[in-house]
Amino acid sequence: MTNLELLKILIKNKINEIKQWQIKLQIDENNFSDFGGYDECGDSYRIELKITQGIINVLIKQKISLEKYYKKLRYEEGENK
Repeated sequence: MTNLELLKILIKNKINEIKQWQIKLQIDENNFSDFGGYDECGDSYRIELKITQGIINVLIKQKISLEKYYKKLRYEEGENK
């Protein structure tokens, strides 16, 4: 398996991971909407929502980096042929 093939798999896995976290974000948004106004537990729902948003942002940046690296390797392989 070549590096390009491995990178394609990694990018696909990263996209699937982002989708899973987006589902969790939807759940967190609903929970915050339902329970975020309560003094006893509102902060925990707000924190959970921010953490999930942060994780998604990091995963998106990782995906973009992988895609850039994939394009670079593909370009370099084209030059060497």
